Amino acid sequence: MLNNFVWKVKTKLIFGKDTVKNVGPEVASYGVKKVLVHYDGSDFIKPLIAKVKESLEASGLTVYELPGVEPNPKFSLVMKGIRLCREEGIEFVVAVGGGSTMDSAKVISVGTNYPGKDEDIWDKVDVDVKHKALPHAAITTLAATGSEFSGTAMVQNDLLEYPVKKGIGGPDICFDFVIADPELLYTLPLKQTAAGSMDIISHSMESYFGDSDNAYLQKGVLATVIRTTMKEARVARDDPRNYDARANLFLCSYVAMMGLHMPAFKTDWAVHNIEKPLTNIYHGTHGVNLGILTLAWLKYAWERNVPLYEQWAVECMGATRDIYDPKKTVFEGIEKLENWIKSMGLPTRLSEIGIDDSRFEEAADLGLAVAGVPNGDHKVIGRCTKLTREDVIKVYYLAL
Repeated sequence: MLNNFVWKVKTKLIFGKDTVKNVGPEVASYGVKKVLVHYDGSDFIKPLIAKVKESLEASGLTVYELPGVEPNPKFSLVMKGIRLCREEGIEFVVAVGGGSTMDSAKVISVGTNYPGKDEDIWDKVDVDVKHKALPHAAITTLAATGSEFSGTAMVQNDLLEYPVKKGIGGPDICFDFVIADPELLYTLPLKQTAAGSMDIISHSMESYFGDSDNAYLQKGVLATVIRTTMKEARVARDDPRNYDARANLFLCSYVAMMGLHMPAFKTDWAVHNIEKPLTNIYHGTHGVNLGILTLAWLKYAWERNVPLYEQWAVECMGATRDIYDPKKTVFEGIEKLENWIKSMGLPTRLSEIGIDDSRFEEAADLGLAVAGVPNGDHKVIGRCTKLTREDVIKVYYLAL
C-alpha cells in the first residue's frame, strides 16, 4: 500500500537553449544586491562563468566568486563560502557546475544563517534547520545526480581526522530555480557522460527496488527513465552534440530524483550506501563505483525477492522472461546492464580501478556507522535489501 504523503516541488526550472542569460533577471527578482557564484574553477567552465557574471552584473548585482569545488565536495570549502557570505553580506548563491558544486552551494546557503557555533554546523545543520536559508540557484553542466531537484546534499568533511561523507537534507535545501541548457553538455568528456548516466540509472533503481509491489505508475516511470537513459547515453556517446539526447538525459536525472516514488513508498539506497565508503577511502568517481557495485549487488541480492528482480530484468533491461528459470531471466538482465556499462567505456570490476580487498572490512564498518539503519540489535545498510556487515563485505568481493 502506498504511504500518505505531501509532495511539493519548490524549484522553478528554466530549460532550453541560451537560457543562461536569464540568471541575472531571475536573481534580481529576489530583491538582493550581492550574489556568490560557486564553481569548480576548471578551464572548461571559465567561458560559462564569464556569461553568468555578465548577466548578473547587467542586472545591477555585485558578484563574488568562490571556485575550487572538487568531486565529493569538501566541507572546508563550504565553511570558506559560509564565512565569505557572512563577511560580505551576500544574499544569494548561484552554483555553476555538476552535482558536487550544487551540493556544496546548498550547504553554504543553509549554513550561512545557522545561529549556533560554526563547529556545530556539520552535526546540526541537517537536523536543526529552524532558520531561513539563503536563496540559491543552479546552472547545471552535467546530467547525473539530479541535485537540481533534490532536497539533499552530499558533502565530505575533510576537517575530521578521517574524512566522512554524509547527506544533509531538508526542504530549504532545494534550489529556488535551476537553469538547464542541454548545449552545455556538448563538450563533456565521455567518462563524465557515462558516469552521470550510471548515476541516473542507480537513482532509479534505488527506488525501483523499494518496498511497494503495487506502485505500478511509479515503477513504470522509473523503468522508462532507465531505458531512456541507456538509449540516449549511447546516442550522446556517438554524437556528443545531439541536442535531444542531452535534453532527455537532463530530464531523466530530474525525474529520478523528484518523482512521486520518493515519498510514496520506502526506497532502498543500499548500493549508494555501500559505495560512499569506497569514495571516502579511495576518492574515486561516484558513478563509476556505482556501476561496479550495482552489478555485484544484483548478483548477490536477487534471491531475496525473485519476482521483483525478474520484473526489473524484463521491464528495465529488456530481458526475455523464462517462466521456467527466473534466474536465467535475472542474469540476462544483469548481463545487459554490464554490456551497457562496458559500451560506455566504464569498468565493471573494482580491480580495474585499483581497489583490492585490503580495506573491505574498514569500508563496511564505515558504511554502517554513517548510513546504517536500525534493525533489531544491530544496523544494516539498505532500507529494503537490509545488508549486514557480512553481506556488504561479500558484495565487495563479488565486485572485485
